[in-house]
Amino acid sequence: MGGCDFVFTRTQCLHHDLYKFERDLPAEELHGMIIAYRRKNLVARYAKAHEPLETISEAISLIGSASANYVHWLTETAPKLALIDEVENLRGLPLIIDANLHPNILESLHWLNANGRKLIPLKQGQICKVDKLVSITPVAYVPFDYLRGIKPESLKIDPSWAMFVPCGLHMLRQKLLPLLADGKNVPGRRLFLRRTSQLRQMRNAKEVEAALLDLGFQTIEPESFSFSEQVDLFSTAEIIVAQAGASLGNMIFAPEGCHVVILSAWSPFSIYYYFSNLASILGQRCSYVLCNPDKTDHAHPAHKGLDVDIHTLREAIGQ
Repeated sequence: MGGCDFVFTRTQCLHHDLYKFERDLPAEELHGMIIAYRRKNLVARYAKAHEPLETISEAISLIGSASANYVHWLTETAPKLALIDEVENLRGLPLIIDANLHPNILESLHWLNANGRKLIPLKQGQICKVDKLVSITPVAYVPFDYLRGIKPESLKIDPSWAMFVPCGLHMLRQKLLPLLADGKNVPGRRLFLRRTSQLRQMRNAKEVEAALLDLGFQTIEPESFSFSEQVDLFSTAEIIVAQAGASLGNMIFAPEGCHVVILSAWSPFSIYYYFSNLASILGQRCSYVLCNPDKTDHAHPAHKGLDVDIHTLREAIGQ
């Protein structure tokens, strides 16, 4: 089913074993695609009113509940293709993908689809019947959200809450960097990633940009670049300053030793280990500047706006 990590047979709902249903609220459940009856160990599926595709004899699934998000695509989906392409007897199989992906995600898929596999797009909630489906075990997992009523002090978040398979990330780098990083970018780039989303707005963004400009930083909006341009740009980054968000997925293409400084509002619900674990696998240094959340922002506690303390930011950068 499009936009869904769960696979359904006639009588069963199949899922990986990293879900903790007593704690986690899957994106599919939040968006009304499934409902989990946890005490009965049952899952009900709500397919949307799309015409089902014709039955496919055999295919590989790259469907995911968060595949439309750039960082989740780069950590949870793209490494699957990078790894599965190494399996000789699976190279001729088509790929089932989510429909309406961002052009940058589709461009990354173009570069990774070296064997020219047929792509079969599936709309969110659309059903596709496959006689023999290759479903790849997770290469990354982080809870999407928590069940309502869970108190933050009961969560006891630790590094195991953000899981990545290192070989998948390294394979992704090995396949894309030689193709897209031409080495012409000036080494030692200092990048500040301007966030354009309405969520987690930085209240003193102009002050932050001015302070970073004085320290030799270049301000960019990553989504304004093509995928290949982003890979090339980040491949020579010495230090990256950014709010926690999708554009930080580009740290995957930054060199070993790059310093990643992340600006984030404090929340007891946030899994700060997501980017620090990623940096550790990539041989990078990661620092967090935790900021006071905007009390007037009525967003989810993990998505509130923030004010950045400039002195603390300078200390984190090391200047």
